[in-house]
Amino acid sequence: MKLFAFLSLLGLFTVQSVCAIVPKVEYMPKCVIVNGVERDDTCTRVSVVLQNYSKYWVRVPSTAFLHAVGDTTIRYRVKGSEDITLDKKIRMPASGLHPGTLVFEKVPDNVKVVDLVIDGLDNPKGNVRGIHLDEADTTVYPRLLSAADLFNSNERPAEEWTDFDPSRYKDMSFYKKGGMTHLRGRIVDYSPRSNVNTFTIRTQDDITNEQNNYVVSINADGTFAMDIPVSYAQSDYMSMGNIHRYIYLIPGDTLSIVTSLRQRMRSGSDFVQDCFGYEGDVDDGIAINLLADSIASHYGLHDLYLNLKPERSDSMATQIYAANERLSVLFDSVAADLPVLLRDLPVSGFAKDVLSCMALGSIWRVVEEFDLDFRFAKGQRQEKDSLGRVVTLPGEKLDIAKILSPHRKYMDVIYDNPLLLCNGMLLPNRWKSNSVFRQTSLAAQGVVRKNGVWSYLDSSNGGILALKSDISRLDSLGVGNCFVAQFVRTLGLTQFINQSTADNVEIRLPRINTLIANLLKNIDYGVLDDVALSAYGAYMKKVAKYESQQAASEEISIDTSAYGGVLEKIIAPYKGNVLFLDFWGIGCGPCRAGMIDQKSLLEKYADKPFKALYIANGDDDRAAHEKWMTKENIKGEHIFVTDDDWNRLQGLLNFSGIPFGAYVDKSGKVIKTGVRHINQRELDRLISE
Repeated sequence: MKLFAFLSLLGLFTVQSVCAIVPKVEYMPKCVIVNGVERDDTCTRVSVVLQNYSKYWVRVPSTAFLHAVGDTTIRYRVKGSEDITLDKKIRMPASGLHPGTLVFEKVPDNVKVVDLVIDGLDNPKGNVRGIHLDEADTTVYPRLLSAADLFNSNERPAEEWTDFDPSRYKDMSFYKKGGMTHLRGRIVDYSPRSNVNTFTIRTQDDITNEQNNYVVSINADGTFAMDIPVSYAQSDYMSMGNIHRYIYLIPGDTLSIVTSLRQRMRSGSDFVQDCFGYEGDVDDGIAINLLADSIASHYGLHDLYLNLKPERSDSMATQIYAANERLSVLFDSVAADLPVLLRDLPVSGFAKDVLSCMALGSIWRVVEEFDLDFRFAKGQRQEKDSLGRVVTLPGEKLDIAKILSPHRKYMDVIYDNPLLLCNGMLLPNRWKSNSVFRQTSLAAQGVVRKNGVWSYLDSSNGGILALKSDISRLDSLGVGNCFVAQFVRTLGLTQFINQSTADNVEIRLPRINTLIANLLKNIDYGVLDDVALSAYGAYMKKVAKYESQQAASEEISIDTSAYGGVLEKIIAPYKGNVLFLDFWGIGCGPCRAGMIDQKSLLEKYADKPFKALYIANGDDDRAAHEKWMTKENIKGEHIFVTDDDWNRLQGLLNFSGIPFGAYVDKSGKVIKTGVRHINQRELDRLISE
């Protein structure tokens, strides 16, 4: 449905307010929808709808103007408005929508296409691009597949399926190293002038603890296609212009997406695309993408955590135990109903198993969040005593046996179920540090707690005893040497190995040898075996290089000419200097704090062959970035890139979050990534080389 018709149905417009034409528009920002234009002898009227979350605000400045596409020198300024007070913060009502009209100076009849500049020419994301003054919008959105199509299908199931059985995945055959999903699609209302020419897909392999960013190019006709490496079925993050959402990718599948870049506010609480969905033959990937959200809504799982979240009070533990009992009842109900709901769907048994894991995992995830909340609120903490000394206070602990007790019959689904990896990255993230498995991860690294202090064991026997003792502890909880226990041990030890340097090898290598041997004795999964041995092999290569004095640390290899040479163009003017690339954004508090902390260091190295390059997304409110840097007197080189080039840099250097830093040597070679702050000792070494 066109936005104009949608708003009419809501009663936001009357017949008298209908404009002469609902124009074709090439790109509209998140907070402004153009739904009409009218030209007369005295002015050009643009009917708009301001939109934002309920009680948030939108402001239209009196400096707004229209200009002909390709010529910004002649500006048709706003000279009035109806139902919109210029320069005022307009709070959004419960609907999240505020209609009105902007009245501009007359645009000559020979000017057919204009841009509406609201936030200044330096912020294309905040401006309307390509309003076709005399051409009506004829966009037709296709009918896409829906969950109802699957539930109402007359096709027979691809195979017999009666219930989810975790034992089917003991061999982890769903994990396909080197697997690929073929992603393809089209943007229905695409224009190259939208300033969105690329988008990113962020994948996460929780087994190897690797996160990767892939940059997908959009063709001039709005189509795109790319093979995305994924090792197992997983929910991955897609960022395309203002679209930020998760899509489900499965190795070997083809996922065909159809979308729009236009967004509208729904009930004051959520932005949705005018069009987003899937087309083509229904396969596992499309089925899971269509059904996961519908099933979660069917069982009321979306707001489960918010509805049950305990307050931080003396009764917090009691609240958690009571909420856990309710979750146990819900778990029983959903586990019993899922086979009835899914049995006759015309998809594979694997897809039904994944959907079962997604629903049941969403319930168990709330239990994990309770554990995390309690440890933050009531757990061990550090405070200063009357003499200013830092002391550690023990804190409270949840009765984990009491938490697990109502869920005993589902332990094979909750903790001995590798397919839960397909639920998303949040559960594996919680497993690593929750009250059940945190100690088993530390024990796998040879870390034990003695007299209230965590320390590494140098004794090989001590390391073995620590791990055996921890297995006994898990046995007492009724989870034993389950998949999750093996997973967190493997991940804990591989992270320890990966972070180990090759120096002091006389102490490190015997410890790692003992711990890796002990770990392998307690692993039943070949995939985990491979991950552990791969980390061990990489460390041994590092040691060999160190001992032969070839290199003291692992080298990285990044082709700076990739993605159109975007990085080469940035660093080229600074060749001959050591560079620290600092990727930041105005909304990132740690980024700003790091830049302020580095001010004195930049002054100290002002006469050295060193430059700090502060790189930000210029399409994301450049004016706010510049205002803050001026206020804080941030030195260094300030570089703004387009949204597309930011995507390309993310793909090249493989980062998704900020702050993120990288070192570049004097020759222009990237030598280290993932740096949070400038290390003075390392900087001195690089400058002296």
